[in-house]
Amino acid sequence: MAYLNQLATLPDKNITYLKYKDTYYVIYNYAYKRNANGNPQSKKITIGKLVDKKSRLFQPNENYLKVYDKPQFIKEEVDCSKIPLSAVKYTRPEGLLQLVQTIAKELELDVMLRKVFGSDHHYLMSLATYMLCCGNVMKGYERWANKHYLPTSLCMNDKRISDIFSQVITQEKRHQFLDLWSQKASSENFLAYDSTSISTSSSIIEAKLGFNKENDKTKQINLGILYGYDSRLPFNYSWYQGNIVDKSYLKFMLSLTKNLKDKKITFVMDQGYFSSDNLKTIDELGNKFITFLPRNTNLSRQSIDEISELKLGYTDLVPGFKTVKCRTISSELTGMKCNLHVFLDPDKQIELQSDFEEYLQYEEKALQDKIKEKVVTKKTCKYFKIHQEGKTEYSYERDIEKISYEYNRLGYFVLITNNLDLTSGEVLEAYRGKDLIEKAFCDIKTNLDSRRLRTQRSETTNGKIFVMFIALILLSALRNRIRHTEIEYKYSLTNIIEELDDIKLFVTDDEKVLHPLTTDQVKILNELNLDIKV
Repeated sequence: MAYLNQLATLPDKNITYLKYKDTYYVIYNYAYKRNANGNPQSKKITIGKLVDKKSRLFQPNENYLKVYDKPQFIKEEVDCSKIPLSAVKYTRPEGLLQLVQTIAKELELDVMLRKVFGSDHHYLMSLATYMLCCGNVMKGYERWANKHYLPTSLCMNDKRISDIFSQVITQEKRHQFLDLWSQKASSENFLAYDSTSISTSSSIIEAKLGFNKENDKTKQINLGILYGYDSRLPFNYSWYQGNIVDKSYLKFMLSLTKNLKDKKITFVMDQGYFSSDNLKTIDELGNKFITFLPRNTNLSRQSIDEISELKLGYTDLVPGFKTVKCRTISSELTGMKCNLHVFLDPDKQIELQSDFEEYLQYEEKALQDKIKEKVVTKKTCKYFKIHQEGKTEYSYERDIEKISYEYNRLGYFVLITNNLDLTSGEVLEAYRGKDLIEKAFCDIKTNLDSRRLRTQRSETTNGKIFVMFIALILLSALRNRIRHTEIEYKYSLTNIIEELDDIKLFVTDDEKVLHPLTTDQVKILNELNLDIKV
């Protein structure tokens, strides 16, 4: 039975579904009657297959026209098969381009880029769309632009793209745009800040050997990003030398967000940014902070010592976190009033204690081997006491005090904040919510294919990272659109982008005709609430 080249609305009555493999077939039931046992039965006929139950769409077959004399097609389609091939001038991939235009308009991203860069903003949007689709290897851009039949001015070769990066995207214009864009963050309650390393083989002065977070042994630069909790969008970024430690750079990053001064915004950071000076700077800007208090600080040790001596019970449970418990200690840090939220995660405690026991067993076995080989030093392991008996003879004993001290404090951690109005549950929820910025870094390195820079000059690098940031805004907005929809886990972001980019228009001298959509494309467009305009 042939399927029609149209979609229709599901009938309201006499419809059931039959699943075969991954397809749901729409069954029309008729001629109802009861059999000898009094049970209802009917005749059945397949009238199509389900496309989107939520939107009540299905693709009918010829039986549909036999059953219904007034078919409910969702729109009149042009039969592409009736267009002679000689009349088709070209076929243009359209879906992704229209999605980007829609997102840019909704976020006012296109307005801000046009305000700063004038007519050159078209170059930036086109390059960002290419990154969204193909990654950051710009060598393939010209071919991609020609395939999408972009205006001739946007079909740029490598040399022209390099000029855009280095000459059009100037430092002044970058800062002007970021000032405009980051103003949108003033309505956020929480902002996450974190950084990642990006490898490069270039000789730019900022590329240094440092602590690479992916254990890549090449030179790197560090990229710091400020991310909004409510909008789930990036608002600012800065990149810096690969050998600068994160907490040393935070003050400079904060200086780029002066338009957020005195706003009721809480910065959420991990322990890599903890220092008294950094927290004091945030406080002096009139903002709030939440960060992990490193375990090696006196403040952390003292607070965990105090709480671990108590027996936390039912009344200490943190609402919404099952078994996690907490006590709050009021404290001061460089004159700032702060709350220390000391948490105990019993499930994590069991896991950490088990790992600690394995570690001790491994260290003890290694120590026994060293004693046999007579190559022991007194600093062999901090959890064992070494005794020298003669010149080359050694014995040992477990340092019960140190082992017990460490063992009993596993599973505890401290979050420090100057936002005294937040409950322990709100503090923990905000801190755990910063994993959204980890997803952003994953998007940069995986979906935008930017584990490496592939640039040779600082000026070019500045421009390319700026376009990467624009692409990240678009990608984050796309992720927001699919969040909590039926396609969130059914398709990857890459699959969605590929399906959208495969939606084509046939262009003739007289008209533009949308190529028939696949089932996946229809479902994606419906969930994204996107109509392809012809």
